[in-house]
Amino acid sequence: MLFGQASPDRQMPVAVGSDPAEAFARVRAEPYPRLEQAVRMSRMGALGDLREFNRQRVIDALRRVGTASRSDLARATGLSRTTVSTVVSDLQERGFVVEQAEDVPVQAGRGRPPVLVRLDVAAGAALGVAFSHSDVRVAVADLSSTVLAERQRDLDVANGAADAAFAVAAELVDAAISAAGVERERLVGCTAAVPAPLDRTSGVVAAPVILPGWADVPVAERLSAQLDLDVNVDNDANLEAVGELVFGAARGIDDFVYVKLSNGVGSALVLDG
Repeated sequence: MLFGQASPDRQMPVAVGSDPAEAFARVRAEPYPRLEQAVRMSRMGALGDLREFNRQRVIDALRRVGTASRSDLARATGLSRTTVSTVVSDLQERGFVVEQAEDVPVQAGRGRPPVLVRLDVAAGAALGVAFSHSDVRVAVADLSSTVLAERQRDLDVANGAADAAFAVAAELVDAAISAAGVERERLVGCTAAVPAPLDRTSGVVAAPVILPGWADVPVAERLSAQLDLDVNVDNDANLEAVGELVFGAARGIDDFVYVKLSNGVGSALVLDG
């Protein structure tokens, strides 16, 4: 459930989230949500960071518009046409972007029609894993954030051991990627949510009374080893707030509070996007 205010006289809409694993897979597939804000926090002094920023800007623009010419991308991103051409060539070499000729007749004196580029959504896939108190859910999404397959299993996560939950997640991941027709080598990573706060330094559950079987377990490290994938782990309310920010009721809203009513009450505060 999402509450907030975009301005003193404007009430934010209330939203009830969909399947959390689906949302986390779509967020993981999202190339760079809230790009400008993230850039302000990055180390822009390094040339490598600037190149990555340019790549992510072009990817984000393509994700929003679908197909575009290099000139379109230059206008959409504010980058120079030379920079856009360099970035597009780099993304083509990496297999993330493909070209398609615009299907329009060539008129005399007008020259060649522009060549359009688009993301190759088949170039990779992302996983979302959601641990609740009573089940485990997994979803697979392509790079356009389209969910390809989902799997779920009831499990007493709240009172069980973390390793048991990780083992179930691994089985569901295998089933989901098989149903989606995705080769494991195409997986770019995984975002996982746990129904408890996490210690940012150690990566363990910060309130073991909520998940006693997860005490002192480095969640990201252990789940990454189980899945043999890069895994990002966060509290479920935090990730669901990101889902609303990128795909849901908070799109275009910089400041809001996300409140989750489930087995307990959780919340996330988003400021300045």
